[in-house]
Amino acid sequence: MIHTASMKTSFANHIRNLFLRAAVPVALAAAVSACSDYIEAPGPDFTVSDEPTNVTVSLSIPSMTPVSRADLSNAQLKQVNSVWVRTYSSITGEATCDWVKVQTGHSDEHISHTADLKTKSGYNFIVAVANVENPGVTVDENGNISEEKPLSTLLEAADTWQKFLAISACTPNTTEQLFNGISQQYPTIPMSGIYTSASDMNHPDGGWESACYTPIFIPVDKGNPYKLPGMIHLRRLISQINFNIMPGDDVTISPQSFTVVNAPDYSWLYERQSGVEGVNPNPGDACTEDTKDNFYTTSEQFASNYIYPLTGNNVPEGSYTFNYWQGENKHMALPAANCDTYNKRELENKRTAEGAVPGTSSSLQNTGVYVSLSGDTWTPNNMASYVILRCDVTLKNPVSVDGRDYTREGNGIYVIHLGYCEGDNAAEKSADFNCRRNINYTYNITVKDINNIYVEAVADTETQPGAEGLVSDVENKTIMLDCHYGSFNVYLTDEELGFTHDTDYTFGYIVQAFFGGTEYTFDENNPPANDNERALVRWIELRPTTGENVLADYKPLAPKTGSDGSTFTLDMVQNGLSDDCRSASGWYTVFVNEYVYEADADESTGADNWTKYVNQNNRRAYIRVRHGLSADGESAYAQSKYGVSQRSIQTYYSLDNYTPAEGAIPAKTAIGVEHINELRGLNMRRSYSPTGVLDANNGRYNVWAWLNGTNSGTAPQSGSASKSWSTVVQTNTLQSIPAMTNTNQYYTQAASVQNMPALAQFGGTLNPSPQDPVASSNTRSDYIEAINACMSRNRDLNGNGTIEPEELRWYVPALGKYLRMILGRNSLQTPLMDYANTPRIYVGTGSGDNGYATRLLVYASNNYALWAMEGLSSSAWTGNFPLYTQGGPWEVRCIRNLGSNLSTVTPRRKGVCSIQPQRSQESGDHELL
Repeated sequence: MIHTASMKTSFANHIRNLFLRAAVPVALAAAVSACSDYIEAPGPDFTVSDEPTNVTVSLSIPSMTPVSRADLSNAQLKQVNSVWVRTYSSITGEATCDWVKVQTGHSDEHISHTADLKTKSGYNFIVAVANVENPGVTVDENGNISEEKPLSTLLEAADTWQKFLAISACTPNTTEQLFNGISQQYPTIPMSGIYTSASDMNHPDGGWESACYTPIFIPVDKGNPYKLPGMIHLRRLISQINFNIMPGDDVTISPQSFTVVNAPDYSWLYERQSGVEGVNPNPGDACTEDTKDNFYTTSEQFASNYIYPLTGNNVPEGSYTFNYWQGENKHMALPAANCDTYNKRELENKRTAEGAVPGTSSSLQNTGVYVSLSGDTWTPNNMASYVILRCDVTLKNPVSVDGRDYTREGNGIYVIHLGYCEGDNAAEKSADFNCRRNINYTYNITVKDINNIYVEAVADTETQPGAEGLVSDVENKTIMLDCHYGSFNVYLTDEELGFTHDTDYTFGYIVQAFFGGTEYTFDENNPPANDNERALVRWIELRPTTGENVLADYKPLAPKTGSDGSTFTLDMVQNGLSDDCRSASGWYTVFVNEYVYEADADESTGADNWTKYVNQNNRRAYIRVRHGLSADGESAYAQSKYGVSQRSIQTYYSLDNYTPAEGAIPAKTAIGVEHINELRGLNMRRSYSPTGVLDANNGRYNVWAWLNGTNSGTAPQSGSASKSWSTVVQTNTLQSIPAMTNTNQYYTQAASVQNMPALAQFGGTLNPSPQDPVASSNTRSDYIEAINACMSRNRDLNGNGTIEPEELRWYVPALGKYLRMILGRNSLQTPLMDYANTPRIYVGTGSGDNGYATRLLVYASNNYALWAMEGLSSSAWTGNFPLYTQGGPWEVRCIRNLGSNLSTVTPRRKGVCSIQPQRSQESGDHELL
């Protein structure tokens, strides 16, 4: 740790030495001919200091050309509203002129401007600051941070060099700012610049720091303003960080999230030097372990909707990309750490877990202190920026374990420190942890394998410190589920469930769940200890069934241990199950709950609770017979019979800026969206066409009105619906989707069975169409009632066979919500229509009209169709829609209310602007229910 007194003295000595080493320029006197009538005007005098003088200096706006989805526009990147220029004496440290404020107001790149300075001759530092409306603070040598103020205010008060050096600009420190750049909150990007006579305009890193502290001799003007031969070059205080993630030859990958760690809240306005005793290259270098949160933002997790497919020449299929913005954060490995290979960069110190027996599994824990940066104990150098990437990885070929083939998959966690760019060889690059200002960094990451995590888990050998996680060899293919309720059957023997063992038999399971960006892992050795933890485990319920293809009826989890024919959960098994939990056939129905953690149907009591479980990583559950755990507890191996992976709810609503209260709707409400339409392949028809009932925005009410058979007036807000569960779904049958080969739509799809109960067949008159998913089919099982499409995503939660309002959770949106899905598509991992990755649309045979592309028409519960290929275009679904196809839309995307009271169904409200479908406009209405 550097003592503050020596820090100040050492830095002053360093600056003084710079002055002494500076070369003194010598002016050559112009020769004057004694016999000539012409007398040359006197030139500038380079021999006199501390005299009033006038000089002109040129300015240049910097170049930076990033390309990514999180891009700021060129106007934002290059916008310079104003530039303030000033000189400080390198001898006395006093300001030698007032701030000269040059108004530019444009975004031209490398267009020269000039500033006329009334300063003093002699050795000076010439500095510039652009876009002074941005906020900043001052940080003293003791790490004290001032109140946040506009940079302009701080600059006006900086009448000495030391005061100027103490100013820091605020840099991106929220999810929106890190993703969109500082302009999410502020209109322009802060920049600072130095004067240099170098002709190189590319702003190299090499030598830039030393150039900041090289004083310039300003001459006396002798009556004519002297134009300095160089130029002030501006640089942005933030950089863009791009990650390209590519699979190796033997794996497929699916990134789940990335987390930005140690992004600085502040960056020195004027770049500080590195490697100089007493000089802190970063404001955060003055922090302690207790105060580091004052300088660095809390880790920000970005869900998979911030990660996009990566395409291009020589890019492997199944590659992804993401990026973000952050402030300068400069660090180097300790020389004594000998960090000369990449793996050493991510090596952490270990400590004995509290209460653990040394030498046993999980007796050691990572400390978060990186050996290469801090050695044995935490220092501010440990705060180098890094990214944690979570990625599902599956080996393409099965692995053989104990003579049996398994599918090996992993939930890999990869730590990647920034840097590894500067140097002439791998050893020098390994010591580089710098994130410098005004640079567009690109990191190409190839995920080659997950076997190293497996080795670490079973052999207690840390083969790659930056890669941790869970690897599972799954005997049966992992079941992938969307965010709503789902069901499927598994086969478990009495031995596996402990019915043939004594009470000491241990049933093995692992559950990985996420809440608020934090991972929670439970197993038979670490079961949930309280109601909050049990909610993270008991989203998996089981109940005996009679056969492989017969779903059991759902009977809700009883307060006891799965008695009275109710479901039981994984954590109940090792405590013993009652006999009515035992299946005579060996088959059990697994009921997977929606990806929601709520205690009751009124979810408005903790209205912002939804922000903790939407846009999260996939949660997983494994039923297994053996496993291994690495010594540090960071890597696990499970040999599983079944695996389940469920996506979280996605939303286009902000998780930070909540919706305000409106009428009966409380604040902090939102809409959650499923990821895929599992029913694609069924022909949708509509027979429900009431008068004056359907609402353009309230899809939940529209579905409830249909469940009550309401053809006019208003449906009841509470009580049971007139239709029962048995009339809308086939509760004991899994949903089958027929094979499709629609040559009119250039579309094929294999037959499949979805993990949800089958919908009831359409009861109206069949009118086959060549444009349907199953073209011109006369088979009734190929057809469904459109407004019923989302009921299979719900569940009879109390098991009584009737439909109550709280059981209508997922529903078909009305057109107003679909339009918002289109407008908010960039916030969704799986948008309703991915325009950016849809280079061409085939409209179908027989016409060039988009109406023939019915696979891109989306059904809305107010009997409209959204023409997704045309953005916000829509039309009514009449009895003969469209006239030239006589078919119907292929698509539906179910949604759910978040932060609302689901125990009632609120009818449409008067006096609220609604979407006008024919105009395809967003009205600004934020009604949710």
